[in-house]
This record gives sequence, C-alpha cells and structure tokens, in this order.
Amino acid sequence: MRITGAVAEFNPFHLGHQRFLREAKKETGADYCAVVMSGAFTERGDCAVFSAASRTAAALRCGADIVLELPVRTACAGAEDFTFGSVYALHSLGCIDSICFGSESGDTGELERAAAVVKRVDPGAVDRNSPHRNGTYAGALGEYLISIGERDAAEVMAAPNNVLGMGYILALGSLNSSIRPYTVKRDRSDGGFPSSSEIRSALSAGDQDFADRSMPPEMLEQIPDTVKRSGILRNDDFSLILMNEILLHTADELSSAYECSPELARRIKKLCRPGMSYSDLVMAVKSKHLTESRVRRVLTHIFLGICGQYEPPRYVRLLGYRRGAEEALSEIGKKSLIPVIARLSDLKEQSDPVKRTFEETERSHALWEEAWYLKYGELPAGIDRVITTD
Repeated sequence: MRITGAVAEFNPFHLGHQRFLREAKKETGADYCAVVMSGAFTERGDCAVFSAASRTAAALRCGADIVLELPVRTACAGAEDFTFGSVYALHSLGCIDSICFGSESGDTGELERAAAVVKRVDPGAVDRNSPHRNGTYAGALGEYLISIGERDAAEVMAAPNNVLGMGYILALGSLNSSIRPYTVKRDRSDGGFPSSSEIRSALSAGDQDFADRSMPPEMLEQIPDTVKRSGILRNDDFSLILMNEILLHTADELSSAYECSPELARRIKKLCRPGMSYSDLVMAVKSKHLTESRVRRVLTHIFLGICGQYEPPRYVRLLGYRRGAEEALSEIGKKSLIPVIARLSDLKEQSDPVKRTFEETERSHALWEEAWYLKYGELPAGIDRVITTD
C-alpha cells in the first residue's frame, strides 16, 4: 500500500484541483491520496469562501481519499511556516510515501536543484528591504541569487507555486524525511483551469457562468443559492470584529499577535479609524516593504487571537474519508506520531498544548460561521461530523 500526501486550500475546489488529484496518484503510483487542508482561513490571510465540510465533500468525490485539517496557526502562516508545518503534518502521519504538489515548473529535479541552491544561502546576506520587484522575501532572495550568479534558481523562484514546492522540498530535508517529492505541472495552456483567485473574483463580481465552467458539479452542488444572491464570504465580512480588537487594545498588546512586530502594531494602531473596512485598513497599512498578504495575515491573526511564535501542528483533524480508504486510515491510526482527532471525545486524553491549539482552530471556525450567518441568515454545513463518501 502506497499513500501520497498533498497540501491544499481548495478555496474553492475547482477543475484544476480535480485534475491534480488524478495526476498525483498517477505520478506517484499511490493507492491512496491523503490531503492536509486549510480550514476556515488560508495562507494569505483570507477567509475560506465555503465551509471546510463542503470543500472536503467535493475533494473526496473528485479523487482524494482522506482529508485532514491543518491547525489554523499553520493554515494561516506565511509561506515558510506554512510549507514546513504542512510537511511536518504529513511526515508525522508515519506512513506517507510521497508528497505531490502543483508547480509551474513541472520538473521535480529542477525544483530540487533550486532548493539546494537556496539552502546554501546565508539569510543574513539577503536584503529583505531591497527595492525588489514584488515586495516579498522570495523576490529579494531571487534578486540576491542573480547577484551571485545563480540565475537559473532565481528564474525558478519567479513563479509562486515553484516557491511553495521548493518550500516543501526544503522542509523534507530539514526533517530528514523519507517522503519523496513529486510535482504535477500547472498547465494553463488550454485555458481550461482558472485559478481559485480568479474564481473568487468572478463570484464576487456575480459572474456565476464563469464559476459554473470552472468548478466540478461536486463543488457546485455545495454552494447555497444565498451565496449566488449575496456574493461570497470575504475578509470585509470580519471588519467589525477586527476593528473592535484593534480599537480596544494597545499597540503593545497587538504586537503579541503572531507575525506582528512592535513597529507593525504601532502602524496598524495609528492608521486604524472607526468605520474602516478590513480592506481599507490593509490598503492603508501596506507599504513598499509590507506586502498585502503579510498585512492580511497579521490582521487575521489579531482578530482570531493567534498569539506568540509559530509552532508546527500538534495534531490534525479528520474531516472525511472515502469509503474504501479504511485501510489507509487504519495505517495512519497505527503509525501517526501526532493525534488524529476525529471527534471531540478524542480530546479527553490529549495534552494541554494539543487542546489549546485545537480550541484555537475551533474558535476560528466559530467566528467564520458567525460571519456566514450574519451574511446569509443561515448556518453553513459544519464540521461536527466526519464526512464519508462513496
């Protein structure tokens, strides 16, 4: 039995994801695919547009065999912590043979060579505040690689999914993991697989026809009519709770949020005004050296109450599995080095740190569900049960 792992947000699940799940098993020769997925909030600090339950159901009907939820602290972390935490979770399951991910390169060897170059770079030599082209550390690193004659590695790093893929490869190395990396090329040449961000933009603009062409029926049937009438859930739907947190706390208190420096906390506090939306504040705070995604993540950490330093996943939650994948699920149950939580009663025997991180993630779902209810007047499909599909 061979199990491949994958990391996903499925925000929302679309035809490209369906193709990827099919190709992942083909590329790795795996019998099963176990996905670790973000829950209510994602790596760029955005809220998920549909419930974890609906995305899980679609994924299981379209090629995934097991879906596990990442704790929110990992799911909503920056790229380096996100890739490490996701790989740490898969590695800790104890029975994952490979990891497969999408990339613009489509060449695992090319990504491994670029990752090896990056591994040799002294981070202190990279000017994070240089006027690089895209305002990110990856951009600054690419600029530095060119300056030392590593143009090939820099060109690989110019594509965002290549950067994530290299992050997975570097994480495997740091964990001395036996998991083998594989990649599937993200091919847009036929124009048939729009990205999640393009689909979210279309849904926000009311272009349901574009969404219908971009998502499989298994996802479309999960979308309530209320969403089609009122638009998708957005970060602006969390504006009130965010503003309350900022206005009721000092800059010193805000700086305890994960990824929030004292300087950034003071900037947020200075620029925040009553009546501002989430988006208004992001645009006010971002700067030449502060990307929108960094600001969004920090603001999300603030209103979710995610404080302190990063820590890798202490557990994963079982969201669902396909009937017929019980063999793989049993293997995970026997070999996992971290708890796999399937029901609340599983928490009784867990350590306080596991309970704390689980409660942190549960709080993120509760806030997400409250925003959903206020927008649509009904509760979404929850994650109070493990989903099983044929």
